Amino acid sequence: MCEDRNVLVVKSGGNMRTILIEDSAAVRQSLKKMLAQLSDEVQVVGEAETSRAALALIEQTKPEVIILDFVLKDGSGFEVLRHAKDHEPPPLVIVLSNQSLPPFRKKAQEQGADLFFDKANELEMIVATLHEKFKARHAHELALAHNP
Repeated sequence: MCEDRNVLVVKSGGNMRTILIEDSAAVRQSLKKMLAQLSDEVQVVGEAETSRAALALIEQTKPEVIILDFVLKDGSGFEVLRHAKDHEPPPLVIVLSNQSLPPFRKKAQEQGADLFFDKANELEMIVATLHEKFKARHAHELALAHNP
């Protein structure tokens, strides 16, 4: 693990670098508490409550996972989603929103969201999803190590 004063970078094989982009401090706290269950797999390396801060955070941290609310203090998270997906490799973007009607889910998917969870009813599904993603990544890394 290498550390800088402003950015924490975890080398491959370590925890999945994750950022939380959510305008509600209470929801961010709940997410961090839930993700603490996965402390060996997921590391929250940053938080943002505005799209402007989110764009800067993506550049600083190069996250593997972004948990994104589309309603932010300074506008929509769609710009953040498009920006995130322009990176190589693109991060896994999990949209977490109270606006979960089918047209909204469809728009999120069209813009590049990998997963969409309803904030009111599916929040806890994020932990299981990230655990499965970590196991899959770990299995892939092991396969590469044994078959160079």
